[in-house]
Amino acid sequence: MKINWNHTLNKACTWLSFILCSLVFIHCEDDKEVIVPDNWVTIPGESLSIGYEGGELTADYELAGELDTNAVYVINEETWCSGYIKDGKLVFDIAASIIPEERTAISYLIYDDLHQVELLVKQGAAPVVLVENIIVSDELPESIYMHQTIDLAPYFSALPENASYKTFTYSVDDESIATVTTDGKLTGVWGGIVNVKVTAIDEGGFSITVPMTVESNVLYSSEGWTVKTSVDYGYCPDGSTGKPEDILDGELSTFLSLVKPGKTYSGCTTPADHVLHFVVDCQEIIEFNYFYLGWRSSNSSTYLRIPEVQLYGSNDGITFEKIGDKITTERTKNLNYEIPLAKYRYVKVEYTSIDTSSGSTVQVAEFRLGRDYERD
Repeated sequence: MKINWNHTLNKACTWLSFILCSLVFIHCEDDKEVIVPDNWVTIPGESLSIGYEGGELTADYELAGELDTNAVYVINEETWCSGYIKDGKLVFDIAASIIPEERTAISYLIYDDLHQVELLVKQGAAPVVLVENIIVSDELPESIYMHQTIDLAPYFSALPENASYKTFTYSVDDESIATVTTDGKLTGVWGGIVNVKVTAIDEGGFSITVPMTVESNVLYSSEGWTVKTSVDYGYCPDGSTGKPEDILDGELSTFLSLVKPGKTYSGCTTPADHVLHFVVDCQEIIEFNYFYLGWRSSNSSTYLRIPEVQLYGSNDGITFEKIGDKITTERTKNLNYEIPLAKYRYVKVEYTSIDTSSGSTVQVAEFRLGRDYERD
């Protein structure tokens, strides 16, 4: 029997086209676009609120029209307020509060990128727990310098631990010795002892009084000061430190490192006849009668430390005048060293002696200048 393949193929294609068109029609019917109205959700009630004890807070909501209830979700901004959808309701798990004021949390009920509603949850104020004692840290300095300012706040804490207000106000009994801001910034004015009153800010007003000594001297801040050294290589790196400015950073773990005369270390060489020194530019003329030397804290080898120094002063950075005599240093302690009263902008510290018993470098961790008024 002869088969008409063209007729059979055309018939098959016709049926295939019919099936495909039917599938497309069905698919299009299933994917009918749902338009989300502006008023896509209704949440009955005026506000979402709960007491300070916390717990579970629920609220109804209604979606408009044919919106998909499975598409709705919640995003929260506060960890103490966790909102979600459960059994067709808004549910919030609220942590208990110890804050003596009302607090609020914002969450968002979201349908899609263009449709979301802000939800404001309010929690009531907790009862006030009064301060019953104020604890003074063992780290509180016993004294400060004239013109030095310290923040007292980190050194005081409240008991009980669940006290509602953990900050204090501060006052002094003699502002000719020291001044203090209400939040605890204490500044030395003149030598003497001042009583600092620390008071809880709650209605109980519990307070203590702590004596503070103001030393009758000024240790100048090194902020803005700069340092230059006498060697062409500037400084000899030692790990991440060794730089000239490291003697002004307030840290004994960092230091200025220079190679001893006649030695080479880490690619740095100092000529044998060179006299090492560094020059500090205080940026303005200051009056001083002592200096401070601090040694590297991570290595106590005395051969790394300067046995003897001579100070010079200048106001133009070119012509230097000797300040007093050579000073023999104490290489096992960080100390202040007395010198005659001087007024200069630039101070040169010359290494007049070097320990050649061992090591290739000589190091200084900290340098400061001060004015002791008791010596007047």
